Amino acid sequence: MAYMGLNRLDEAKAILNQALERKLNPLGNHLQLAAIAWVQNDAAEMEKHLEAAKQLPGGDMTVSGTRSAIAACRGQIKAARDFGQKSREAAERLGLKEVAGSEYSQEALIEAIVLNKSRAVEDAVESVKMSQAPIAVLISALALAVAGDDKKAEDLASILAQKRPYDTIVRFTCW
Repeated sequence: MAYMGLNRLDEAKAILNQALERKLNPLGNHLQLAAIAWVQNDAAEMEKHLEAAKQLPGGDMTVSGTRSAIAACRGQIKAARDFGQKSREAAERLGLKEVAGSEYSQEALIEAIVLNKSRAVEDAVESVKMSQAPIAVLISALALAVAGDDKKAEDLASILAQKRPYDTIVRFTCW
C-alpha cells in the first residue's frame, strides 16, 4: 500500500480498516495491519490481526510464514524454522507446491545470513526442486551466494536468465 511506503501509517490503517469493514481482501488487509503494528512496536495489535488472518482461508499457511519472517528478524532462528515448517506443511496440504518452495527459499536466505551454510544450501536445493517460480529461484540463488556457493548461485541465475530473457526482474537481477 502506497501510504505505508510513504510512512503515512495512520492513513494506511484507516484505509485498511475501511476495506475490512467492506470485507475486501481480509487476509491481506489483516496482514498489512499486523505489519504496521509490528513497525509501531504494538505487539497486542499485531497479534490481534495475525489471529484474525489465521482464521481465514489460507490464513494458517500465510500467518505461519509471516511469523517465520518476524522470528528471523528478531534473531529467533529456531522459531523461524518451526514457523517456516508449519507454513510449508500447510502449503503442501493445500497442494501449493510453489508456495512451499518459496518458503524454502526464504529459509535458505535466513540460514545463509546467520552463517549456517549447510542448511542454507539444503533449503535452496529443496526450494528449486519444488518450485521454478522466478522469485523462489532468485532468492535461492541469493542464499547460495551469501552462503559462499558462488558456482551454484551463478548456475541458477544463468539458467533462469536463459529461460526468461524478457523478464525485467530476472534480467536485471541476474546480470
